[in-house]
Amino acid sequence: MWCTRKFKRKFLSIAVIGSVLIGVSACGFKPLYQRGGGGDEKSLSEIEVEVIKDRIGQQLRNLLIARLSPHGLAKQTAYRLTIELSESRQSLAFKKDDTATRANLIVRAKFTLLAKQRPTLVGFSGEVVSTISYNILVSDFATLSAEANARKRALTIISEEIRIRLAAALRNPKMFERKADRSSK
Repeated sequence: MWCTRKFKRKFLSIAVIGSVLIGVSACGFKPLYQRGGGGDEKSLSEIEVEVIKDRIGQQLRNLLIARLSPHGLAKQTAYRLTIELSESRQSLAFKKDDTATRANLIVRAKFTLLAKQRPTLVGFSGEVVSTISYNILVSDFATLSAEANARKRALTIISEEIRIRLAAALRNPKMFERKADRSSK
């Protein structure tokens, strides 16, 4: 009797796991990083990142190039990525004399991915926002260092988010449609 209960529990758990796996495969789920999909290294290395203005733009561009094509760009790039970057600060905590002791650094990136050889197609675009807090200290140098560190963390988060969104977009066969097709929907 004891063996039978143990066998039944094992059988039931295997049946439940199997039915969940069958259900997930039937819903059209496809792994993002499967070879041949938009998330693989070959597809992402076909994205050319255009120059972004200012020093933080240069830092973001370098992070994106390292994430999209760690082994170098493809011989011929099929896509062009353009990014508009903006940065703002927001004071949070204040002393009694109205001096701020904490701030948020808000970095916003608007991006557009276009197919180079097919100008009649609409591209994929989006916006990523990263908010990082840092302390405002008595020493100006320490405050500038904290702000630079917050900026670096924000750009790292933005570059990873853009990479994930681009990989998902390249995986979607309907990402690029004709301009007339999009306007009729």
